Formats: sequence, C-alpha cells, structure tokens
Amino acid sequence: MLTSKNAIFYLLSCGLHVGVYSGLFTLLNQIIQPFFVENKDSEIGMMGFSAIIVGIIGSYLCGFALDKTKKFKIISSITIFSSLISISLLTGFLHFSNLIAIFILVGLNGFAMTSQFTVAYDFMAELTFPVSESSMSAVLNLSYGIFGFLITQFMQMAIERNEKPYNGLYLLSEFV
Repeated sequence: MLTSKNAIFYLLSCGLHVGVYSGLFTLLNQIIQPFFVENKDSEIGMMGFSAIIVGIIGSYLCGFALDKTKKFKIISSITIFSSLISISLLTGFLHFSNLIAIFILVGLNGFAMTSQFTVAYDFMAELTFPVSESSMSAVLNLSYGIFGFLITQFMQMAIERNEKPYNGLYLLSEFV
C-alpha cells in the first residue's frame, strides 16, 4: 500500500483535510465567540450540531454519487475544493458578526468536510486494491488521528498567541 505514490499523496491530503476539520470543529467556540458581544455558546453549539447533521446528509449523497458514477477522483476533488471555498467564506464572514450567515457557512463546512470521509475510504480502497480494506482503513484512520491532533494543537497555539481567532481560522484555510 505504501509503495504507491498516489496512495501516499492521497493519504497525506486526506490527513490534512481531516486535521483541518478536527481543528475547526474542536475550536469552533474559540474561533467564533470573540466576534460577538453577548454570549453565544448555545448558538455555536447548535452550529456544530447542524454541521454534523448536514455532514451526514453530504456523506450519504457523496456515497450515492460514487455508487452511480464511480468517479472517485472527481468527487474527491469537488469535496476538497468545496471545503476550501466554504472555510474561506467563513473566514471572511466572521468579521461581519452575522450569526445567520456564520451558521449557514458552518453548516456548509460540515457538508463539504464530512462528505470527504466517505469519498476517502472508497477512493483509498480503489488506489490500494490488492490491500485489504481493513488495513487501508487503519492507515487512513492513523493519518486522520495524527494530522487532527497536530493541526488542532497548532491552531490552539496560534489562537492563544495572537488573541485573534480569525488568524487561526485563516491558518486553517491554508491547510485545506
């Protein structure tokens, strides 16, 4: 499995993608809260919840599209590109402190980023075909865990140093 350059590249890109996902949704409250005068903890919690629900729907739709078209690379590219667009829009809209717009953009992030999980497992299975799916899934999960931990820690340090959460979100968007 680790002899295929395409598989290694995809493994690293998926790890980075999930690392950004982990960083964003782990630090969601710290990133969004400073842009509002009053306490919005419950609303931010609902944003995270809606991102999960919308992400489940996105995963289902991507799985359905993969079953119908078998276009793994195209669908993977679409989900990663839509993640870049949605996190960039979220970064820009934070300055307006519009709760509804931010709520929608967090949901779009959940849709785009969670959808990649389904695509990644299927595409890695195709890239590493003779290798068993359980071995491939274990290596993919290891990549997710390592990048998720590292990027979340990096983002936490960036937020604490600058005391400007949008700088941390900007750095997250650089990883996507």
